[in-house]
Amino acid sequence: MKYYDRRRRKFRDLNGDRQTASIRRFHCLFCKRYHSEIPDFLVPYKRYSREAIEQVCQSDRALVPEEERSRQRLRTWFRSIASHLLAVWQRLVKLLLLPREKAPTFQDLVKICVNSGFWVTTRSAVLATSF
Repeated sequence: MKYYDRRRRKFRDLNGDRQTASIRRFHCLFCKRYHSEIPDFLVPYKRYSREAIEQVCQSDRALVPEEERSRQRLRTWFRSIASHLLAVWQRLVKLLLLPREKAPTFQDLVKICVNSGFWVTTRSAVLATSF
């Protein structure tokens, strides 16, 4: 991987404030593709911080996002991808003999799926893997 440049990524934090993060991009000399380094507080392809998504999925009284329809979409997205995240986690625990001392957090699940290359980007891909 060779450093290529940076790009800006907009998102909303736990308070609903608009934030901008600087994301480093790398060029892979092996596959000839560009890859972005995503910080722990973001989730790929989502415009809310990881903490805001966790709050929405754990509580009915989440304040961010303000629109109820957006909260419903996040909950639906999480329900559709949760089984995939857990399956990847369980598979990697068996393959890599990772310790199973505690249940994985949302941050752990996202990190392991993205870094292992098993992150899905569309709902149809998630639904197709559940058959």
